[in-house]
Amino acid sequence: MVRRMRLENIERLLLNMIDAEVPGDFVECGVWRGGSSLFARGVLKALNVHDRKVHLVDSFEGLPKASQAKDRDVWSEMDFLKVSLEEVQEPFRQLGLLDHGVAFHKGFFQNSLPPPRKQLLASNRTIAFLRMDGDMFESTMDILNNLYDLVSVGGCIIIDDFAIQEAKEAVETFLHHHGLIVDCITIDESSSYFCIEQETKVDSAWYEEFNKKRTRASSAP
Repeated sequence: MVRRMRLENIERLLLNMIDAEVPGDFVECGVWRGGSSLFARGVLKALNVHDRKVHLVDSFEGLPKASQAKDRDVWSEMDFLKVSLEEVQEPFRQLGLLDHGVAFHKGFFQNSLPPPRKQLLASNRTIAFLRMDGDMFESTMDILNNLYDLVSVGGCIIIDDFAIQEAKEAVETFLHHHGLIVDCITIDESSSYFCIEQETKVDSAWYEEFNKKRTRASSAP
């Protein structure tokens, strides 16, 4: 589903960040079968990079039901998106990549992102590479509000689903609210990325208000 062009982009950005010594881990939110994270872990291992972890954040049971009006409640009905944790872990195991350099965080983003955020903050770790594939407005907002301020200056954020209007609107809404202007670079017809040029404090009160307006809270599977 990712295709070669996006994989080549991941490799190039990883190499650039390693060369530039941008600190931080690789985090993917919305992994489906885990191919992008598997590829990133393989690149890091091939380069003998041992101080960067690969984090996979996903419900491993598909997407949640929409909890606010900007999303259509159709994603949760797509059974082909429901891939179990064990299915995602198996290729890592087969390739000898299921080790201390990989971490899995299970649950819908509203619930699964706060714990790794706290873990990264507690261990004084950052993110060098954030790959977002939430598809929905609310999922994209969850990712940005939980992780944006952990991305190092010089680090990059890929929006895999930038062609999906709800995801694009969430990115634009978040950036506008925080007064951020970024240079968004096209990868292909579906995805884009931008790199962080300044430290930003995320408005947690704004996100709390967003969560209060959800019609139903997404619960961890």
